[in-house]
Amino acid sequence: MTHCTMGYCIKTFYVLALTSLILPFALKSQNAYLDSLAQVVQTDVPDSVKMKAYSQLIWPNTKINTNYALELTADMMKIARRSDRERWLRQAQYYYAVTYKNTAEFSKALPYIDSVYFQSEAVKDTTFMAYASYQKAVILKEMGLYEEAIEWA
Repeated sequence: MTHCTMGYCIKTFYVLALTSLILPFALKSQNAYLDSLAQVVQTDVPDSVKMKAYSQLIWPNTKINTNYALELTADMMKIARRSDRERWLRQAQYYYAVTYKNTAEFSKALPYIDSVYFQSEAVKDTTFMAYASYQKAVILKEMGLYEEAIEWA
């Protein structure tokens, strides 16, 4: 049996009530933001602006709409290749890896994450090295390769 003091129950009620009132507006706001990003990537803006928009648009979709995330990442990859920007290429590969990790397609995720890590290491991009190392540890853990995962964590 759970004991609830009057003050605690009232506070809990207010938190739940406020959450139920605020959450729909927050979701609507986030959807509007994602819609605006989707419009940005279809316009004639500099590649640097598109890449930033793609990045912000892809990340939430790596879990909730993986097919869309993969489509966006393919578009991002085209810009990276056309622009011959190595960091952008690593960023697109990173999104492929994360999306495939989230769909449990580890054999597809690993080559991308390895590529990101080793390319980043070659140019001393410690930020992407850290991101890739973490994701590789998660992938290996999910595959049941715990000792290898610890080495990358």
